[in-house]
Amino acid sequence: MAKDWINIGNVTKSEQVQNIVEYTCTNGSVRLSVLENGVLRVVAKRPEQSWEKVSYSVEKVQSLSKIVLAEGVTEDWLAAPFFKIQVMKSPFCLNIYTLEDKLILGDDPSFSISWDGDEVTNYKKLHDHERFLGLGEKTQHLDKRGHQFTNWNTDFFGYQTESDPIYASLPFYLGIKEEMPYGVFLDNSSRTTFNFGCSNDRFSFFRADKGLLDYYFFFTGNIAGILTQYTQLTGRHQMPPMWSLGFQQCRYSYYPDTEVLRIAKTFREKGIPGDVIYLDIHYMQDYKVFTWNEKTFSHPKELLEELKALGFKVVVILDPGIKVEAGYEPYDSALADNLFAMYPDGSPYSGEVWPGWCHFPDYTKQETREWWAQRVSELRDLGVTGFWNDMNEPAAWGQKMPDLIQFHYEGQGASHKEARNIYGMQMTRATQEGLVKSKPQERPFVLTRAAFAGSQRYCAIWTGDNCSSNDHLLLGAKLVSNLGLGGMAFAGNDVGGFIGDCWPDLYIRWIQVGAFTPLFRMHTMINSKTSEPWSYGEEATEIGMNYIKLRYQLMAYMYSHFHEYTRSGLPIIRSLAIDHWKEWQIFDFKYDSQFFCGQSLLICPIEGGQRIHQIIPACGCLV
Repeated sequence: MAKDWINIGNVTKSEQVQNIVEYTCTNGSVRLSVLENGVLRVVAKRPEQSWEKVSYSVEKVQSLSKIVLAEGVTEDWLAAPFFKIQVMKSPFCLNIYTLEDKLILGDDPSFSISWDGDEVTNYKKLHDHERFLGLGEKTQHLDKRGHQFTNWNTDFFGYQTESDPIYASLPFYLGIKEEMPYGVFLDNSSRTTFNFGCSNDRFSFFRADKGLLDYYFFFTGNIAGILTQYTQLTGRHQMPPMWSLGFQQCRYSYYPDTEVLRIAKTFREKGIPGDVIYLDIHYMQDYKVFTWNEKTFSHPKELLEELKALGFKVVVILDPGIKVEAGYEPYDSALADNLFAMYPDGSPYSGEVWPGWCHFPDYTKQETREWWAQRVSELRDLGVTGFWNDMNEPAAWGQKMPDLIQFHYEGQGASHKEARNIYGMQMTRATQEGLVKSKPQERPFVLTRAAFAGSQRYCAIWTGDNCSSNDHLLLGAKLVSNLGLGGMAFAGNDVGGFIGDCWPDLYIRWIQVGAFTPLFRMHTMINSKTSEPWSYGEEATEIGMNYIKLRYQLMAYMYSHFHEYTRSGLPIIRSLAIDHWKEWQIFDFKYDSQFFCGQSLLICPIEGGQRIHQIIPACGCLV
């Protein structure tokens, strides 16, 4: 037995205080409670740990339901609205049953809750034919049985179909056992691992590098109900501005300002609908955030007004790195007020990104969020309409931020180990607060690359630096669908691919799919072929224009489904598993990229150059 490995041990004491049942065990303690909507919460700690913690994911703490506890010598039973809970005492082992006594989810009786140094793991029994879905931005198949995954926000340029992790971490999964779907959300912001029977046939498990084991269990009888409960807990995106569901055009980068205007005027001259133009890092002076390039964007207010007259909203990129440069106001003010992430000796951490050596705002501090929001509001007052938060994993050249970097963490204090995964989330929170501060009467639009569970309250998400390839066309559809299973309904990917050169057939197939995703944005990188709707020849231009126009015909349909999401948590892009989880055909790999747009449209992406495709027989739909 490993020296540092230890099981939670036997129950030595149990007590019920109001609506919480606490078990003291040989090597730790467990608290069980049931939220008012029937969700079970399980929290476990070592004796030296505190029950107190910061949760950035849980939007608001719900009141607790009364638990009926029936104590026994070897086991206890606790009653909840939709299930019942068995606690074995020697050693502690938690099993959850239906009201008809069918086991839904149970601990491995030997390992249960265990620690290995700072790591805490919960081992669950693995059952034949049990399926595992979710975890948000994961590139693998819909059914993740037999695989292991890591949640650690990572800047992954050109990720591929088996890459893990990438930009966003959503530690929420769905299991299906004997036609009984359930959900598990691990509310821990450190690096987490989920193993769904990878390299073993005994257990699945979820693990956190440090902190408390704090998870929520969801069971309603169907996946739609679980998503409703999960988004009641972690929140939902508010209704977006209508224009943000329109067609959006981006490039790294459009510059100078005359080029931006040329793109906007070409849209109007060709009669192609479009609502948004993005400005990437070249609009800034030496890539410094909250600045404008003195030569190429010398009159930003006039540019923004002219684009507005052409019917375009402008979204600008914001990176978190603040250049170390005396006389640069954002640097001077943040340094004076101690708003940067620090080394343990109190000196600001420096990492190298686009402007050179930078310090990084500590968005886990309220004063930092207010400082950032003020500068965002000033850009909004100038005429910028939305904000694109990039490089917020956070990214720095080399991709190896030291773990000893310290963050405020709302006064509790935390290292990079616990703060990394929520860094981008708190940046988008501050950005959204700046928009609301400037224009409280308008709905805000914020786009992010990095995210954590609960980020949907603040922003939309795109799937990062994808590639111009058939694989990424299909992968993008799968990622957007899977993000919807994690509560992030306002999602999309770079139509045509960011890296490399798209070609006419691929563009045609991609824009056909993009027209049905919530975020409909075309984007490509510097030193690659330009990628506007007119870039691929007459036939592709005509087809692309038709699908962009179709998107605008579907705007009311998309908007009404967005409204439904705000009420139910059901995403606009719906995995086939949401309504058809009993039909095992949908888990065949060849259907991974198919999805429903709203309730009525089944979308079946195919590769560029193909003219026929398979339609899933289970749903009986043709498009």
